[in-house]
Amino acid sequence: MAKCRKCLVEAKTERCTSCRIRVAFKCPKCGERAPVRKVFKCEACQREGLCLGHRERESGQCAECRLGPKPKPPAGCQEQEVNEFGFQEYIYEKDQSRMVLVPAGDYPSGESREPGYEPSYLLDLWPVTNERYHAFVKATGHEAPEEWNDPDYRLPNQPVTGVSWEDGVAYADWVGKRLPGEGEWEKAARGIPGRLYPWGKSEPDETRANFGHAIGHPSPLDQHLAGRSPYGCVDLAGNVLEWCADWFMEERGTRVLRGGSWVSGPNILRTTYRYGDTPTYRYPIFGFRCALSWPSS
Repeated sequence: MAKCRKCLVEAKTERCTSCRIRVAFKCPKCGERAPVRKVFKCEACQREGLCLGHRERESGQCAECRLGPKPKPPAGCQEQEVNEFGFQEYIYEKDQSRMVLVPAGDYPSGESREPGYEPSYLLDLWPVTNERYHAFVKATGHEAPEEWNDPDYRLPNQPVTGVSWEDGVAYADWVGKRLPGEGEWEKAARGIPGRLYPWGKSEPDETRANFGHAIGHPSPLDQHLAGRSPYGCVDLAGNVLEWCADWFMEERGTRVLRGGSWVSGPNILRTTYRYGDTPTYRYPIFGFRCALSWPSS
């Protein structure tokens, strides 16, 4: 039996209702509550009254939700509301882009659904737009896409197209972000359930994605909100193929593109479809979005 630290009277301890590990006791004489083990409130899932036995000591994760305490966001990020999918959004100050926090954890990877893992990161909710890329071109003198000579491709709220992998890296460096890893892109697109398409298993249609030459050019980024991913990301299927940081075939010097474009058929819009091309190539179906690593502590 534990003793009161104030008057040394012994008393039975209270226990965690789930695993029965002792949490604290209340002295029957003086009424003081003396902790035996600190009560754990998970900062990720907000469960209260769990004891430290529910937290994996090496990782600091809550054994109930498998998430750990949330550290402060990266510099330049302003916290916004939790979105309708239950994930925290942020505004990145330099380019005023909206980003979503994808928490650390496992996800089914590839066609074989092999277990994959990604630490926490932030991902742009939208591909980089012509408006944001124009600010980059104006500030740095970087070469503008040829597509801007065509009125079908230069609306401010369309995704920028005709950009190479190298162009995407240059923009990301300028704004203080990076291209997403292929695993990060896939996890954001399919989520923990491992969706066939970002919105689920239903076949693509005109409400969810711009594909199959339906309109003949990229669409503004507010046109297919029904196709959002499990975290709320827009246009991870269709509109533009998106460059990722990783090699597709390093021996051939090709980089990964994911997500399909406005010319793609339904199968290419699947969350597991992979494509690769030379990092200097610019096509009117190539675009990108950016990511940020989440601080580890």
